Amino acid sequence: MSEEKKSTYDEIPYEIGSYPATQPSSIGVVAQFFGLKPAPADKCRVLELGCGSGWNLIPMACRFPESEYVGIDLSKTHIDDAEAATKELGLGERLKFHHGSITDVDESFGTFDYILCHGVYSWVPREVQDHIMKICHDNLRPDGVAYISYNTYPGWHMRGMIRDMMRYHAQEFAEPLQKVREARGLIDFLSQTVSAEGNAYGMMLQNELKLLKRTADSYQFHEHLEEVNDPIYFYQFIERAQGEKLKYLSEASVSSMLVNNMPEKVELTLRRVSNDEIRIEQYMDFVRNRTFRQTLLCHESQKVHRHLNAGLLNEFCIAFGGQPATDASDAALETKVDFNLPGGRKLTCGDATLIRLLRHLGERWPNYEPTGDALSAVGVTPNTKVAEQVLASLLKLYTSDALVARTIPPTFTTEVAERPVAPPMVRFQAARSKRIVNALHETHSLNDFFVLLLKELDGSKDKEALSKIMVDAVKGRKLSLAQEGVPLRPDDPKVAEIIPNAVDEVLRKLARAGFLADGGDVK
Repeated sequence: MSEEKKSTYDEIPYEIGSYPATQPSSIGVVAQFFGLKPAPADKCRVLELGCGSGWNLIPMACRFPESEYVGIDLSKTHIDDAEAATKELGLGERLKFHHGSITDVDESFGTFDYILCHGVYSWVPREVQDHIMKICHDNLRPDGVAYISYNTYPGWHMRGMIRDMMRYHAQEFAEPLQKVREARGLIDFLSQTVSAEGNAYGMMLQNELKLLKRTADSYQFHEHLEEVNDPIYFYQFIERAQGEKLKYLSEASVSSMLVNNMPEKVELTLRRVSNDEIRIEQYMDFVRNRTFRQTLLCHESQKVHRHLNAGLLNEFCIAFGGQPATDASDAALETKVDFNLPGGRKLTCGDATLIRLLRHLGERWPNYEPTGDALSAVGVTPNTKVAEQVLASLLKLYTSDALVARTIPPTFTTEVAERPVAPPMVRFQAARSKRIVNALHETHSLNDFFVLLLKELDGSKDKEALSKIMVDAVKGRKLSLAQEGVPLRPDDPKVAEIIPNAVDEVLRKLARAGFLADGGDVK
């Protein structure tokens, strides 16, 4: 890797970030569905290539004290931050970070059950890409799984044009942040100049501008303005993997690889075109104009099963975030219910037993529940025809991203205690950033009120004490407050009236978002 690459990541470090699809408890579900028997998430060894400041591995290490984690990154700034957090949180020898190149990884690192490489492969030179594949073979245990994300064609052909224009304009400027500002300005100029009405090119510019406005400067620079960004077709990626005696297992999200999730005519055509899984995947990329993949690989000696067994769901914990679109007077008599899913999607269910189950899971969201316990809660007897039918329906929901499954559920509480507690990791992040990782391994960008409150949730303060702290924060101008959109003065008497209700509301939201822990989790 070049010295220029090293210096840019030190100058513009990535912000705190976690990647839910990289969790061993999530990868383990996918791997078992396809016939592997990977190590359990609570007793495994994980390597992350390009670990950044550690905020993908640190939450895992906090959650599973019997697993080991190793991260490597070329940025000294990233590694210094990761090691400081590791020390502060008392994670000890089971979480180790190395400052160096991915090409430094060899047999001395040992072998791993899971190898993670998110946001790296497309952004490093070919020799480093080849070494990533070599690591995934040499350092992966027999039943292990490797996760690699990367930019793909054909979708990146269009995005690459935008990147080329941005880089052409930004080359006139020396400072990385100035490059980002100027590149954003160029896209803004082009989107205002080129009409989107009846113009595919203009529509593409408008869509890209919307994306750029939602991303941080660090992401923008390293995604679009770095020297190296080398997308690849899926089939080419698999050919490289096969060259290292690795086999395609699946995508981290199973829904993206099933042709039956596509329109019926498209599905029938693809099945006629080829019965080779790699070719079908590539054709689906053509149809979707796909830009990004999160691919799971295993050793070529592994036997991969392509027929998913719904009965395996009994081995996992499940969660369903859908909520009924309308209230029902008698759920037992319902024959058709529409559920609103997270992200704006909708699901129509016409089976009374499944409706009861989804209502039950939806009421517990975002909590997970063992599948067998959830079935029993709605009166479904194990090993019966009804149970088989319900499991088959749940599998369809899982493979369409409507249902979530984990080998081991996340731990948090959705109840607000009299003296609420946020885990040490969350309080540590809140003292340093507005981007915070929750128990679901999701990164949330929180506003000042949420962040200031989280820092105080050590289990020693009741709601009255927390309210006083927040009032003092407003008076000390550490926090601004508004009522009906109108900013309040720090000395306004209304501040003391508003704060207690605001604290209650924010605590409920933090609980529902997986930021609160039982008192026993406090260190």
